[in-house]
Amino acid sequence: MKIGLHRGLLTARLWALFWGSPPRHPLFVMRFRHLTPIRHRPAWLNSLLVTVFGTLACVFSTFVPVMTILIGALFLGFMIAVPFGGTLRGLITAGAAARGIGLEGQDPARMALFQIMPPGQLGISWLLGMRAVRLSRHYRNFALLVTLMQVGVGGLLLLGVGFLAIYPAESYDYGIWNVIIPAALFGGFIVWVLADNLQAPILGFVCGLWGSTFSTQVMVAWAASVGVYLSLILACAAGTALSIHVLAWLLPIDSSVLDIWVNILTLLLTPFVSVTFREAAIRGMWAWVCRRMNADGSEVGML
Repeated sequence: MKIGLHRGLLTARLWALFWGSPPRHPLFVMRFRHLTPIRHRPAWLNSLLVTVFGTLACVFSTFVPVMTILIGALFLGFMIAVPFGGTLRGLITAGAAARGIGLEGQDPARMALFQIMPPGQLGISWLLGMRAVRLSRHYRNFALLVTLMQVGVGGLLLLGVGFLAIYPAESYDYGIWNVIIPAALFGGFIVWVLADNLQAPILGFVCGLWGSTFSTQVMVAWAASVGVYLSLILACAAGTALSIHVLAWLLPIDSSVLDIWVNILTLLLTPFVSVTFREAAIRGMWAWVCRRMNADGSEVGML
């Protein structure tokens, strides 16, 4: 199956290949035999890290109560993880994929042997990167935590919309708008969360594939992948904000009712505009990866 750019959403096809049933290729099946030895931090480095963090904790606790710091950190993490959980997953995916491929690439002879297999460089890099992400316990735990938080917030929003729909609307200042606006907020939140969790990890993984071709040094490949991913995410966000502002400026607003409808339309259109920009970013990065690896995308379908 050729994974080209000519039809359909490329995100959906790559997502199905990445998160579908695990391939039966030996490089993926041998997941309990570490092709690259695990490198543990030396004892002196662990002791140094514990000492540094302990000292910083003591210094901060002198001026600010420890519970205040912990509660503030947890609240900040919650406020970032709920709306941007998929984006954070994509960031981790980009680094993990580049690192997983780079570790195997440290042995040039073995990597050259891998690349002459039928899937080619793209197929083997896809396998190694996918194995590094999907078999990462830290990634799975983080994804589960973010999913639980997002489901919890979505459930609270749904309960709020249901309460406003059941309670008599006449008792509110704006009547039925107190139901329509929260419902639009809930719908926009659900669409955004689903799109973010679908697209961001795939964009991060494609950036990880590109980073593995950028350098054979693991840290350089990791930094390049993360840097390109963050640049694309920020560019998509800027493009979405600019497009929505232009659209809101072009729409006529002659009354307060129209003003409310424009706000609702803006709220609902924002996730779809963001999906369009991210799809373009994924297509561009995928074409770049295929060109650098002298592939056409069909290698991934051979796995």
